[in-house]
Amino acid sequence: METSTALAYECLIRTAHQCGKFGVKGADADLYNKLEAVDELLRKEIEHIRKSKRWNMKIVYLTFEHQQISSEVATHIIIAIENVLSTYDEILTYQYKEKLVANKMKLNNAGIVQIRHTILQFHDIMKLINLDTY
Repeated sequence: METSTALAYECLIRTAHQCGKFGVKGADADLYNKLEAVDELLRKEIEHIRKSKRWNMKIVYLTFEHQQISSEVATHIIIAIENVLSTYDEILTYQYKEKLVANKMKLNNAGIVQIRHTILQFHDIMKLINLDTY
């Protein structure tokens, strides 16, 4: 059974900080689910504008909300990556460190595709280093 990206997001934040759901801000799948919902709504609105060729003020607000939530999710992931890099330095291989740092850098102004990619790669690395998941 494949883990949903939202649950993988929550799991990686909780695992990186070795805490429960309420142990650190952002360790909640609902935040990622909100990002996916806003992303879908924004894409539909953009498609509607392209078809009708009429501007809709709603898209300005959706774009702002999308950027705000994307930044919040990305920030929580960056903090988690930094925590794993410092806490588990001795068990991370050079390749894992390199992947984590590269993904961290790609999260600046990242969209949902890059965020999803980073979540899944980070989750895989944590499994490979046998970091207990929460």
